[in-house]
Amino acid sequence: MRSVEFSIVASVPESHFVGIVGNRVELGEWTLQKAKKMRKMGSNRWQTLIQFDSPGNIMYRYFVGRKVKTSSGKEYLAVKYWESGPKSTARMVLHFDEPSVLHKDDHEFGQATHAQIENGWLSGQSEVRFTFSQNGEAPLISLSQNINCLPIESLSLSFCLECDVLSSHVTHLKFSQSTECTVDSKASLPKEAEVLTYVIEASDLTSFSGKFVIYQDTKIIGYAAVTSDMLAESSTSYIQLAILNESFNVIGSLCMECVVINTYANQPLLNMREGFCSHWKKRPTLHIGHRGCGNSFTAEIPSDIYENTMLSFKTASEHSADMIEFDVQLTKDKIPVVFHDFTICTDVNAKQGSKSTLLEVEVQSLTYDELMNCKLRHRARKSPSSVDPVFDEDSDELYLRPFPTFKEVLEKVPIHTGFDIELKWPEYNQDKSYSHGVEKFCDANEFVDKILDVVFTYCGSRRIVFSTFDTNICTFLKRKQNRFPVLFLMDEGSTFMDLRSRHNSLAIPFAASEKFAGICFCEQSAFADDTIVNTVHNQNLRCFFYGDHVGEEDNRRMLCQRGADGIIYDRIHQTSSNGCTSDNNLNYVSIIHVMGYVTAWLLFRHL
Repeated sequence: MRSVEFSIVASVPESHFVGIVGNRVELGEWTLQKAKKMRKMGSNRWQTLIQFDSPGNIMYRYFVGRKVKTSSGKEYLAVKYWESGPKSTARMVLHFDEPSVLHKDDHEFGQATHAQIENGWLSGQSEVRFTFSQNGEAPLISLSQNINCLPIESLSLSFCLECDVLSSHVTHLKFSQSTECTVDSKASLPKEAEVLTYVIEASDLTSFSGKFVIYQDTKIIGYAAVTSDMLAESSTSYIQLAILNESFNVIGSLCMECVVINTYANQPLLNMREGFCSHWKKRPTLHIGHRGCGNSFTAEIPSDIYENTMLSFKTASEHSADMIEFDVQLTKDKIPVVFHDFTICTDVNAKQGSKSTLLEVEVQSLTYDELMNCKLRHRARKSPSSVDPVFDEDSDELYLRPFPTFKEVLEKVPIHTGFDIELKWPEYNQDKSYSHGVEKFCDANEFVDKILDVVFTYCGSRRIVFSTFDTNICTFLKRKQNRFPVLFLMDEGSTFMDLRSRHNSLAIPFAASEKFAGICFCEQSAFADDTIVNTVHNQNLRCFFYGDHVGEEDNRRMLCQRGADGIIYDRIHQTSSNGCTSDNNLNYVSIIHVMGYVTAWLLFRHL
């Protein structure tokens, strides 16, 4: 008999336990729902005895979780936090070959070599978020005229849950800081440039209910109820709740954004073998090819290779790009494709004797086959000042045509080249319009799930980072999966409705509170503030930059010297060298030249 008695010390919340998962069948083969629950022995010690049928190495991780039962009777495991990191950070029992009983005391939870304690993800439960801010969508709170005019500074909120939930908290973002409290605590209504978010995790939303209590100082002035049917219409929406007084008379309204994040539908594609959400090895600045070899239509100096094509990606890879950045969205038939803009122009035949016309249509309105069969032009070509590109826009060759499928890109770009995958989601603006005039997009949960399906099926060992400008899609990506890091794309001073997308002073505490890997700023933030890299690093976040001028040699050198973790720029294939090194690190280009692609991949394979 080959048995191991695993033992560890951990302090866990009420109704939670320590579990163990690993590479062997007896440990669930890294699958959460097959993991083993440990027994509590004494105050904080947890143990379990596992018998192994065959010899060999044992790799494993500990986690803190709980068993959840839905209203339909289904049970599943939910992780609160776990020992995360690359495969090399897993705990190990080596060469366990002889029949015996091994006592493995692993001391304290979270002390595995180079592992980090990472929050769990949604493995069966759903998360509801109510966000309040004075962003201009509608008055945060409106009260009827027969009530004395109350200054917003005197008002506060609490939330009274009227159903069973798994967890809940409130995050209050203020200038360069965030605070957290319980949902039933009184929280001041957010002032200008503040954001208040209620986060509630539940096993079943069909019975969800609760009410906001509105106070003036210590006096209750009204209630605003939330019911499950309000959560069913859309994953993301703005809602207005009626405020009732104790006599059930309507005395005003309360405006908020409501977001519902569901569990990633294809849970079997996830495992606990490795996780990079918070893991980042110290390294020289990453050089990342924007849309492969660069913006080929609207940049100050357009790229000579069609952006977001296989040729653009392959060329950037061959010219020592550490990673390539590209944009993914869905077609009408829900196929993830790589393309930047939300619209495309089709060349429509006009009446006899007339010139053809460019008709602008949404990418999401066309099936993949229609995109392949239409004569397409970039939307910039509608401008009278547009000039013909130097490349062939009508090529049918796989490496030259636009709209490669996301699957093709994952399969055909060399594995040593990392991917910064930007999820294209139309931003809601202050004038209540959407990016490129797109007003109705697919459901956010479906959108993210379709892209994750392709990532986890075809990613292999490739280094991957997710990024997006949308605050909600960022949160979806972080909560739905446990493997790849998420970057929040930021453009300070933008016209976006969400305050967190307008102000760096809110973006930084937002990213830190959500445990994102970091923030990718527009270059203007670096030019205006030479301390921003240190500010971000002090929040345990990574700092990236993008922009038309990032690729200029002096700017690349300046950003590297400041310690930027990554820079995204155009025409990386026309750059003679990456132009900079960190003070204590070798230039990645020289490593490529000396060691070759294979060795470089092994060196940089883990984020």
